[in-house]
Amino acid sequence: MENYSFKSSDKTSTIQYYVWRPEAEEYREKPVAILQIIHGMSEYVGRYGGFAQWLADQGILVVGDDHIGHGTSADPADYGYFGHSDGWKHLVDDEEKLRCLMREQFPDTPYVILGHSMGSFILRAWLAMYAKAADVDGVIIMGTCGTNKALGAGAALTSLLIGLKGEKKYSNLITGLAMGPYAKPFAAEKSMVAWLSRDKELYQAYEKDPMCGFPFTLGGYLDLFALIRYICADSWYQKVPKAMTMLITSGSNDPVGDMGKGPAEVYEKLEAAGCTDVSLLLYEDMRHEILNEIGKEQVWEDMRDFIVDMAEEHGLPADQRGIPEE
Repeated sequence: MENYSFKSSDKTSTIQYYVWRPEAEEYREKPVAILQIIHGMSEYVGRYGGFAQWLADQGILVVGDDHIGHGTSADPADYGYFGHSDGWKHLVDDEEKLRCLMREQFPDTPYVILGHSMGSFILRAWLAMYAKAADVDGVIIMGTCGTNKALGAGAALTSLLIGLKGEKKYSNLITGLAMGPYAKPFAAEKSMVAWLSRDKELYQAYEKDPMCGFPFTLGGYLDLFALIRYICADSWYQKVPKAMTMLITSGSNDPVGDMGKGPAEVYEKLEAAGCTDVSLLLYEDMRHEILNEIGKEQVWEDMRDFIVDMAEEHGLPADQRGIPEE
């Protein structure tokens, strides 16, 4: 694994990013494909290292960064804060900046982006803001959500508390309202993060990791709510490129996606909006982190197969890929 950095779009933060490069000589300069990973809330891209190395061993170059307010891109004192105004847009802009950096090095290599959880929200925003002008072959929207009717009330309460306390302050109330419902279905397991996976060792390691599980600041939550509102609006579906190849995937017991209902909603609305190459894959009984679940080997293989399929189709005219030109 190699470590590099770039200046964030917020003009203040330094974003650390990591590259898992194939060791085989035949793939070092010409990898099978590039996978850009966008990690989730209150974690860091290093948690995807096992999956990334497994792909690299098969000729796929993997790259991912730690977001503003996360991992090695932030001081722990700044975890969960993205900036004074529209901080969520910097998260999206930074992913586009990373994509451009990789494209400079590999202009002709097949390119896939995977976003997990909050990373899927960032990816969905990227699809509307950047995808039409970007050379990307396909995307994997993993562990995403559908419409949340309580979002408006949560944002209003958060704004009120920011006025009283400040945007860099924390609130147990907002954290409980935002995260508590995820833990409730698994309360018998006596862990607030059992919703992540059925693998007890996995979620216990998450609990002990100082770079995981931290609460967002009030400003961070307001950004998160604004991001979700943007990607769940009817207008978002109209902005997504109609010919983009999209795989929506989740665990059937993932509370972030309302136990499969959210991903199904996104899939159905994308199809209704005219998207012609979108598919839905739900893994039975799996929870939120399907890449870290019991039975993850099947998930890893399915994601690899999707990436390889994109690599095989790369460069073909649209009609030969079975999708219409836009």
